[in-house]
Amino acid sequence: MLEQLAKPPIIEVGAAVEWPRLAEVDAVFLAGWFAHRRQRYPRYRILRAAGPDSVSVDFGNAAPALRGWFESECGSWVVQLDNQRLALHWRRTGPDSDYPRFGSVAGGVRDRMVEEWQAFQAFLGQRDISIPQQLVVAVFKVDALLQGRHWKDEEDASRLLPVLRHQPLWGTDERAEELLLGVSTADDSGMSQRWQLRMLAAGQQSLLRLETGARCPLPEAGAVDSALTRCNERVNRLFDTLISAEARHERFRGEG
Repeated sequence: MLEQLAKPPIIEVGAAVEWPRLAEVDAVFLAGWFAHRRQRYPRYRILRAAGPDSVSVDFGNAAPALRGWFESECGSWVVQLDNQRLALHWRRTGPDSDYPRFGSVAGGVRDRMVEEWQAFQAFLGQRDISIPQQLVVAVFKVDALLQGRHWKDEEDASRLLPVLRHQPLWGTDERAEELLLGVSTADDSGMSQRWQLRMLAAGQQSLLRLETGARCPLPEAGAVDSALTRCNERVNRLFDTLISAEARHERFRGEG
């Protein structure tokens, strides 16, 4: 189990339930969902649905799939809904925006995602719409490793992230976003995992953006809680593999 970090570099956490397609999700459906959940998420927008790589493509005259964006009053929590997924995001919106933890405390990301999924199931039932089949659960986390705070220079970055030992940090343009490394794997159980490391400009400094994620099949609609826990454990294992306990304690003041 990954130890609790006093000052984790995490800036975003997402959890989702995905399915092949739910044709009933249109603008009217999204408006109804907003009315159903507006007390918790009072800000609402309709956007184009994000594809597997967050790219939308239109073919012929077909109407583009839509995505509802439902935001909490504080802006830290976002629910996204389209015809292929229900997703919950926590985002760090400022220095006082504390990570609510995933599942180690009540009301964390896992509990809120389970609550959203249960509300969605009830919403479908009220409209006599069948719960989607072939469900998949996904969890991802984004950590921002800032130069000057978490690492000093290229040599120090490689001590923080040993995978960088033979990887130049900067290309020809030091201010351009650049994908440094990325790995995606899957096992026989259907669980897949991936991580990506990007270099971004952050003012006059540079920032290493580490994204880790895992997906697993959901055997039944009521098993979201345990599936989220399994995916989160896999994501934590990735983080533990990429950044050692010693480095975590030194850079993020690990406790536990």
